Amino acid sequence: MTDQVIERAVAKFIELRDKKKVLTDEHKLILAPYNEAMTKIENLVLAELQKAGVQNMKTPAGTTYQSTTVRPKIDDWKLLRPFILDNDLIDMMQMKLTPEAVEQYRESTGELPPGVVITSETFARFKK
Repeated sequence: MTDQVIERAVAKFIELRDKKKVLTDEHKLILAPYNEAMTKIENLVLAELQKAGVQNMKTPAGTTYQSTTVRPKIDDWKLLRPFILDNDLIDMMQMKLTPEAVEQYRESTGELPPGVVITSETFARFKK
């Protein structure tokens, strides 16, 4: 590819990215009143379901039901970590590594931790 072709490709990419941002922002503004109205309706219906003491309610328009999502959050890692390890509760944790910590370990030791492999992807990035 010539420098001119690359220049045109970079210019086009930046143009498309900028237009996409404008459209995304417009889309958020257009959807905002719908999202707000839906949230108000959800809150109203949830209050009515709880007031009636029912988990769900069927209507000719459709069915509504209560749904609970549990999101555990670590409050004290220094307490939790030994508890998990001492009680063999490793399933409580997600099997995920911190890329920065693994890379730091590799740089300091020249090796990866046992059982770890690294894959990497290279992308073309653009800036103006």
